[in-house]
Amino acid sequence: DQRVLHIPALDLTIWYLQYAYSFTTQSGSVRIAVARGRDRLRSGQATDWDTYRFTPRSFGFAFGKKLHFPDVCANGYWLYASSNVFDGSTGNFTGAVVWRISLLELANGGPIHAEYVTDATLGGGSSYPFAPGGLSARMYWADTLTTTTIRIWMQDVTGLITHIDRNTASWSSAVAS
Repeated sequence: DQRVLHIPALDLTIWYLQYAYSFTTQSGSVRIAVARGRDRLRSGQATDWDTYRFTPRSFGFAFGKKLHFPDVCANGYWLYASSNVFDGSTGNFTGAVVWRISLLELANGGPIHAEYVTDATLGGGSSYPFAPGGLSARMYWADTLTTTTIRIWMQDVTGLITHIDRNTASWSSAVAS
């Protein structure tokens, strides 16, 4: 899986790449690659991309896990990414993570600092999709609690995370025939 987005205000192209699980390293990682400016994006040179690798261990998960089902989005200040975490051998779901990185750190091309929260802390489920389209200081994402309730999460620029639960029309996860 992979996702790409462009941050026009900083002329950043972000490429989120998911790598397969390796039995040798006992991990399935993701890489966030950043091209700063149009010339670097067009050059075709791998050295024109800054890359940052994340593993489940980056977020406190044990060896033997992999990241899967990614999402990536940005607001006016942060790049947000999310992923589910699965056991690399069995494929069983073991958690989820949402993290953010300062867009200014990415624009500077140096070291970055990722802030993250896991589903164990959030008390939520899995597959946290973001609500794109804003330049505000807030980011929104959601998960389903039941077939009639959705939880909408909000994180502000300071890092404070809050949520609100909303009722929805009933839905089914059964496969349509």
